[in-house]
Amino acid sequence: MIHLLYVPHVPLLRHIECFWYVEHRLPAPELQARLPEGVLELVLNLADAQWLCHGEQAKQRDPWRETWIAGQQQSPLVIASTGHVRLYGIRFRPGGALAFTGVSCHELTSAVVPLDTLWKGFAGEVRERLAEAPTPRAGFQRLEQLLRRNFGPRLHADRRLEMALRTLASAETPPRIAALATSLGMSRKHLDRLFDRHVGLSPSSYRRIARLQRAITLAERHPQGNWARIALDSGYHDQSHLIHDFRDLANMTPEQYRLARSEHAAYVD
Repeated sequence: MIHLLYVPHVPLLRHIECFWYVEHRLPAPELQARLPEGVLELVLNLADAQWLCHGEQAKQRDPWRETWIAGQQQSPLVIASTGHVRLYGIRFRPGGALAFTGVSCHELTSAVVPLDTLWKGFAGEVRERLAEAPTPRAGFQRLEQLLRRNFGPRLHADRRLEMALRTLASAETPPRIAALATSLGMSRKHLDRLFDRHVGLSPSSYRRIARLQRAITLAERHPQGNWARIALDSGYHDQSHLIHDFRDLANMTPEQYRLARSEHAAYVD
């Protein structure tokens, strides 16, 4: 299996965490669940179809053959792969996708949307240029050039939003949402609208997902770690609070996650 990451340069860097590339062959269908992460992700498929699974036991499947963007998810996103897997992806920073989507991120929440509905013919152009790239690194460079050409003039960061996101993702106990808004010089409603448009989640929902991701990160660092200790270090009141969020956001208990996790922390098999 080939799995590569590429960090783009400024000005993309303030909006995009990384580009990624995955390629391998699967002799039989494989299911993976992507847990809520508080970010949007864009995928360009250059090989066999991926299948978005839903319904009881993920038995209903919709094919995704070319390009799509996954909005904010508040439950696992289950994908089935088989045959030749060859994907490029763009992982946006929290609050960083709006300049590239052209629509409020709230409109994409809990959805997976064909990219050509947002990018029109540009989605096909990007996919074709990546398919022609002789190596994944050349593909990364082409992707960066295309994004800079098409979206460069739109890339303006909102410093107050960035500060709010950092504060809510902090391992220390974050302030109440109303107090955070006041510290940023805005009303609670203004902050809610800012998150709705740029993040696709309310501030409290983003804080909750960020806290779950802190727990997952600590669990990855300490595979035999005590869940009660991980809960407290992640900002939960106690272990039962952590278990509640795992059940609600990941559809499993912390220990089930530990048994099912794949090599990438945000995914489970």
